[in-house]
Amino acid sequence: MRPPALCGPRDRGFLPLVRLACRGWTARLGRRLRGMSLVDGRDAAAAVVAVTRTPTARGAFFVDDGRRGYDWEALRAALAAAAGRPVRSLTVPLGVLRAAGRLTGGWKPGRPSVLGPDRLADLSAEGWVCDGSRLVAATGFRATRDAAASLGDALRFYRQAGWL
Repeated sequence: MRPPALCGPRDRGFLPLVRLACRGWTARLGRRLRGMSLVDGRDAAAAVVAVTRTPTARGAFFVDDGRRGYDWEALRAALAAAAGRPVRSLTVPLGVLRAAGRLTGGWKPGRPSVLGPDRLADLSAEGWVCDGSRLVAATGFRATRDAAASLGDALRFYRQAGWL
């Protein structure tokens, strides 16, 4: 299984974006991103089960939420739906992020950071979109949650867990 970015309850990767969205903002990191595939962690787990229950399923499979990726505007809209409020986007150029990464050392152990060299390399790509149609054809599996639903569930979990 080759899932893209995972989101949903217990995932800390989207916590900074959800935290900003609750305040009515999101950060658009760089300008180049044309699309990013997402999948809820629960849907990714269900995809693994679907493959193991399908004896004819062979090889590698990508799993996504069926959207064929989110650009910055679609991700902003999903965050707004999850937060239940309008969310404005602030663009942060990659050059600014690179400079901040150099000044701060890029990352701290045990804490996800957009300033780490690997993450900055990811952000400089034009997109990270996968196609889960082979998985659907082989197993009939379809994700049940889009980004807005998954991020909404994550927000409720973050609040309940005291992360927000």
